[in-house]
Amino acid sequence: MPVRPIPAPLWIGLGALALITVATLFNGLMGRPVYLVAAVLDAVLLVGLYRGRRWAYVLTIVFAVLGTLFSVRGGPTMLCSVLVANGLVLLPVLVCKSYFFAPPVPPGGAQAPPAAPGSSTLSCSRCGRTLPDAAQFCPACGAES
Repeated sequence: MPVRPIPAPLWIGLGALALITVATLFNGLMGRPVYLVAAVLDAVLLVGLYRGRRWAYVLTIVFAVLGTLFSVRGGPTMLCSVLVANGLVLLPVLVCKSYFFAPPVPPGGAQAPPAAPGSSTLSCSRCGRTLPDAAQFCPACGAES
């Protein structure tokens, strides 16, 4: 399976989630075992987002909503910090939706239609879209050309 390039905005979300995971881990090591569980869940989510898994996309949305709802009890300072942290993770993930929901590759891989003689246009082997000249990856689905 070809490695898809990770979209640039998603790196912002991954970096923010990595910082949140480290901060949660430190809270857990300070004697709060619930935070250790949260740090492990954040780390699993981080790996899932990095690998472009659909379940990670859905869980990011669910965790952002639940985290915001639970932070309301902590007061306005807690709510604002949770909203900023969730926004730094959630917005890039939502922007990069096509990274998580790329069209599936049929068994054996799809073959590109034969090009007309004298034609220099390339098409994606997975989704069939026309590729820009000298493209190594399809910008729509991330397939290697």
